[in-house]
Amino acid sequence: MKECVDFTVDILTDNFPEETSWKLLNMCTGEEQLSEDQGSLYTDPFTSYSNNYCVPDSRYTFIIEDVSPDNSRDATGLDCSSATDCSGTDGPGTYSVTLKGTETASGGGKFSTQIPAFKSRKPRSKEVTSGIGIPFDDPTCQSPCRVATPINIGSTTQGTTIDGVPISSVQVAPTCDRAEVTSAFGAFYQVTGNGQNLVASTCNADFDTQISVYNSCDFSQENICEAGNDDGGRCFTDGGSQVVWQALDGNDYYILVHGNGGQTGEFELSMDEVDDDESVCESAATLELDTPISGTTIEGPTVTGGFSCTYDQSDVSIFPGVNVAWYKVIGTDNQLRAELTWEFVTGFDNSLARIALFSSCGDIASSCVEASFYTLSVGATGGEIIVEWQSDSSVEYYVMVHGFRGVVGSFELSSIELPP
Repeated sequence: MKECVDFTVDILTDNFPEETSWKLLNMCTGEEQLSEDQGSLYTDPFTSYSNNYCVPDSRYTFIIEDVSPDNSRDATGLDCSSATDCSGTDGPGTYSVTLKGTETASGGGKFSTQIPAFKSRKPRSKEVTSGIGIPFDDPTCQSPCRVATPINIGSTTQGTTIDGVPISSVQVAPTCDRAEVTSAFGAFYQVTGNGQNLVASTCNADFDTQISVYNSCDFSQENICEAGNDDGGRCFTDGGSQVVWQALDGNDYYILVHGNGGQTGEFELSMDEVDDDESVCESAATLELDTPISGTTIEGPTVTGGFSCTYDQSDVSIFPGVNVAWYKVIGTDNQLRAELTWEFVTGFDNSLARIALFSSCGDIASSCVEASFYTLSVGATGGEIIVEWQSDSSVEYYVMVHGFRGVVGSFELSSIELPP
């Protein structure tokens, strides 16, 4: 790369210049290249500033912010919060960014992202320009998860996605399961596997968190997604998520905490090892064909390890600590169906029950055959919650009834043999 290239920032301040700041992130090194703090440079209202810098020839993300230092007002950008703020001027402020003689970003007035005050957070607004500079595929640039914070198994970490790592600044982070990556910012963490099931959970979040786990920091590769979740686990009612995956001993895994719909905020990330669920279904009651049985997951046995069960090429997560109900069905060499009768489903917090089917009781995490993903609101006039499979004669299959997001309730379960 060249030793130095020109970088220029031009700003016309608004009536509150002390609230304006910016920073330039070098996405090839993961470092903050430049910054101008509040009150350090922009001191006069409605004044034009043009400042030139020399930076390495690299790929950058430029972030400009407007932050109320004392929570005294809403900081919404280089705009005028009232008619008198811009009295006698030509209007709101503006900014522009030039790299190597080419303008790469510009704007003014109200910024695109507004972040309200929460707890100790100051009200702020910001705009982000990602991916300016050398091409995306330049080998000198790496994935943003290379700046991931190392965490240990058995730890809890306070985190935030506010002013976090720009996710798509170098490579677009792949979507894991249903945790679609839409946020401009995220928080990356790195944990080393120990050969056991690991569970990552977000709690005490002030926004709707999502978690994606990757087995590589090179987002250009295929099949790097280990697990992903939006709204699940013990803290889902507070914006929490939870993922469980089998972590190979000595392998590095990269955990991305991000927000649903681009939300940002603060959270608490827990990283734990969980036991497997060996023989957890040994006490399963036998479910005879054509003989419905009433059951409940309330105070039922719990899943200790947690796992995912594949449905239609997607994963249905079943979280540690969830109460479930187990049943055993004997195969007939024909197609079988296990079904919950909708009119007898009660509770489940209007999220209803689901069914997961397993071919073994020894290692349920790896013996999942099928899982229902259809959910039906309690009190609806119809619907179905079923799994269907081709059974082998005399083979024992294990049916687990559980609640979406771990909620509990009562139900009627039946199993039938489908016509050939």
